Amino acid sequence: MGFELMSFELVSFEILTFELVSFELMSFELMSTSHIKASTIYNYIVIMEVTATEYERMSTGAQENARQLVDKIVADKRHYDIILDIGCGTGYMTELLAKTVKHNRIIGVDITEHFLSFAEQNHKPMDSVEYLLQDFSKTWDEMSPALKALESKVSLIVSNRALHFFEDRPRLMHVISRLLAKNGTLVATYPLTPDLMSRITDEEKRAFGLQTFATPSPDAQIDAMVRACESTGFKVLDKQQYLYEWHVNAKIFVDRKKFPPIFGPLLSTDSEAKQALIQNLFFDVALNPNAQRLNVNAIAELGSPPTLQTIFHIPLVNFKCIKQ
Repeated sequence: MGFELMSFELVSFEILTFELVSFELMSFELMSTSHIKASTIYNYIVIMEVTATEYERMSTGAQENARQLVDKIVADKRHYDIILDIGCGTGYMTELLAKTVKHNRIIGVDITEHFLSFAEQNHKPMDSVEYLLQDFSKTWDEMSPALKALESKVSLIVSNRALHFFEDRPRLMHVISRLLAKNGTLVATYPLTPDLMSRITDEEKRAFGLQTFATPSPDAQIDAMVRACESTGFKVLDKQQYLYEWHVNAKIFVDRKKFPPIFGPLLSTDSEAKQALIQNLFFDVALNPNAQRLNVNAIAELGSPPTLQTIFHIPLVNFKCIKQ
């Protein structure tokens, strides 16, 4: 499956640093430790301890994706009874939905309490909008009474850059299925992880002790999501991959500190060489997303420190399914 290309111009080094946190490839440490620390939620490393104001200011890329997602919903020209926004953050997309999509009730759901407080104060343009604290990684039986009260009543569930945080996709889709009414729809945009191991040679794998280590292809990741949907009674309507373009200084990739959990077993060893290899591969695949072979020395070849202003490519998927 090929990628379509979309472009977004970033003017702030700091904004991109934060935006990449929502991308499944890695998370970053930024600003001071008094403001931010890395936490593990849903088995992914994400940044949680950032003020809602900072999050809102730095989420420019996610906001662009949210506008694109909402435009698709608006184009359907439908009226929805209840809309649920999973992983609503500070409420940017929830408000956008409220202002542009016909509805009776919209509920933004997130795991971060102070983000929801911000949303209540800044992104509640009408009485039909409300916010709910809920961890969607839980089973249905563990959901709050407020969420369970929505069983079989929700017309539309939306999610922007959040579904990749959930490792147990069948569990997630079971909860979504319980919430949606018949013919209810899930519409989402979320990032994919590039398949790094398929793009280095067997000799390079042996040199770094990676002979038995594998990374799933983007198609395999989407297939897993499709299976999770179909196993819970959904029909998949869209699974379009595309590359999101960011124009930024190359130093951002060199400064990254953490990697997705799939690489945890490798990075828990005492091999700094493996960490450097993964860093180089992530750097090169973002520069050259269609390369058959990745450069294990990509960063060093740009000089120290690299200051190249260039385009990095982030793989995303637009996903849509309907409850039958």
